[in-house]
Amino acid sequence: MAVVPMIVLCLTACTPCGDPHENRSCVPGLTTDRLHRNFYGIADRNLTGHGYRLMEGTSRIRCVHECHSDPRCFSVNFSDGTVPSLCELNVATATCAPHHLVDWSGVFYYGPEKLEVVEKLCLVVEDVK
Repeated sequence: MAVVPMIVLCLTACTPCGDPHENRSCVPGLTTDRLHRNFYGIADRNLTGHGYRLMEGTSRIRCVHECHSDPRCFSVNFSDGTVPSLCELNVATATCAPHHLVDWSGVFYYGPEKLEVVEKLCLVVEDVK
């Protein structure tokens, strides 16, 4: 399983409004705490059956930003090997649905789990089968 760089999305993706010391962003109802989440990328994995929004032609950074901006989103599947690129927002994570994290060439799963956690989840799922 290949490791891809972690995406850390901070307020640089969104200009703060008002006092910079306040916990606010330019998106109504979105606090800066919500924007400071790490997503780890895992190559050739796809979380199936939990997508609720599909976007075409977006970048990897924009895909993760859209997830961080939506309180329903907990992870994303991203593929830039297609034209246009595809971004799927998920209502679950690999931790919550390990049986649904499947091998899928060219797709990157981005979620809050580190690679070591996902590898252990996959081993547990294999033992159950």
